[in-house]
Amino acid sequence: DDRKDLFVIKEQTEQGLIVEYPGETFTARILTVIGDLFFIKLQETDTQKETRFALGAYFEIAGEGYGAYYELAAKQAQLVFFGIHTNGESYQVVELSDEDYQRVSAEFSTTYAGILNFE
Repeated sequence: DDRKDLFVIKEQTEQGLIVEYPGETFTARILTVIGDLFFIKLQETDTQKETRFALGAYFEIAGEGYGAYYELAAKQAQLVFFGIHTNGESYQVVELSDEDYQRVSAEFSTTYAGILNFE
């Protein structure tokens, strides 16, 4: 299924998040502007295997943008992190060095573990 839906977090309760569907017009507009950022495909060089990911969260550390992505076909969600660079109106998803990946992962876990309910 290639349908792409976006939801807006309205509230967080003890039971979880309350989300709202903002409508097709909003979704289409957002995906037109930054759709390439929300849904990415990675191809492994050694196996040529293609994996599809979706953006779970965008966040900044010291003014630099990062994305926490999850694999669309995975049975168990696991986050992977990428840098997100912008130059005006376009975005580019970039691989992080091992050192940056560890730093970004640790910062994300510290900041968002309580909100997103993961360890």
